[in-house]
Amino acid sequence: MKYLFKRAKRGFWHIQYSKAPYIFLLPFLIFLVSFYLFPILYSVYLSFTEWSFGGFELIGISNYVQLFHDSMFYRSLWHSSFYVALTLALVLPLSLGIAVLLHSSLAGKIASSSLQKLIYLPSITPVVAIGIIFTLLYEQDSGLLNAILSNLGLPKVAWIASARLAKWSIMGVVFWRWSGYNAVLYIGGLKGIPKTLYEAARVDGANSLQQFWRITIPMLKPVILFTVVMSIIGSYMLFAELYILTGGGPESSTISIVQYIYRQGFTRYRFGYASALTNILFIVIFSLSYTVLNIFNVWEQWR
Repeated sequence: MKYLFKRAKRGFWHIQYSKAPYIFLLPFLIFLVSFYLFPILYSVYLSFTEWSFGGFELIGISNYVQLFHDSMFYRSLWHSSFYVALTLALVLPLSLGIAVLLHSSLAGKIASSSLQKLIYLPSITPVVAIGIIFTLLYEQDSGLLNAILSNLGLPKVAWIASARLAKWSIMGVVFWRWSGYNAVLYIGGLKGIPKTLYEAARVDGANSLQQFWRITIPMLKPVILFTVVMSIIGSYMLFAELYILTGGGPESSTISIVQYIYRQGFTRYRFGYASALTNILFIVIFSLSYTVLNIFNVWEQWR
């Protein structure tokens, strides 16, 4: 009897021990389901409803049908795609150039880790403070930029009051905030490239440009892929800078898809329609990110 009791006790502790990992994971799983999985599924459900203060009414795919006939949806999606394209075409290449410059032997004698911290600082600056600072810079009558132009004898520019210039002014904020962040990521990748590769290339007669295209770019592929995908996601999710600087104006010339979702959901209380917009945005971001991953895989196979 005593032997059977000991066996049962050992079995009990064994069962308890096997459950321990799941018990430790339980808080994370609860958090994941409550704040990620449930909102996603509930958003899909809301997209098939018409929300009102009296409750919900199932309306099928009416929100999606209306969405594809909504000119402002296409306009806001086009603006967000414009921000994505400029980020990929201008911000990331310039960030890579900054990283290469800071990582070079000449810059290494001048720059230190404090300089890297300095260029990284804008990415962790509160977005409200950034919006206020750039509002003061872009202000048409007494802004710093126009004050400089006036002292040079040049006419003042309506940086954020002009529908033609407002999007480019927004991109100035994006470049200032995220170029240093991406540059620090590239610097980390550059530090991981063995110097022996460059030494062997110099022995074979490769110049600096050839070393850059044949060694630096291929070895930075994982970092470049990460920055491209994150830039796509971040640019499509651009909201706070626009909300503070332009509010989507003038004449809705800078409104992003996320800002349009915000207007539909929290200004007009059309949560069903806003959920449909959100789901379409998810499909756009997922499709574009998946395409980028495939392009990088083809690039790797081609090499």
